[in-house]
Amino acid sequence: AFETMAAQREGCYPRVNGEMIQSQQYNGAIVSIVGKLVTVDTLQASDGTSVSVDTSQIEGGLINNPDMVVEIIGQVADATNITGFVVRELSVDTDLDLYNQFLALQHSPTYAQYFPQAAVGISNS
Repeated sequence: AFETMAAQREGCYPRVNGEMIQSQQYNGAIVSIVGKLVTVDTLQASDGTSVSVDTSQIEGGLINNPDMVVEIIGQVADATNITGFVVRELSVDTDLDLYNQFLALQHSPTYAQYFPQAAVGISNS
């Protein structure tokens, strides 16, 4: 489980999908989530799960372009909500299925040696 934001290494944001947010192990953590905006405050994550985005901290809010894949860096509030801080447009042809497969590998104990910070998102220091 994710410990506290204070234990989170600065600049190290676990990459997660909607199912990982629903697990609530990232509550309070700053994370990176990738997907498509289906409304001005709802992201369809790479795994197809809907996540509500509080846009009050994002200057100008979110622009709803349903074809654009975006990355949102923000703090997980609970099982279905994230407070967004930064939004980055990635592309219209990002393969979300492939990205989600990457997340599964990155969070797998089998490959933890290759992604030591990503798997837990906390500093070892």
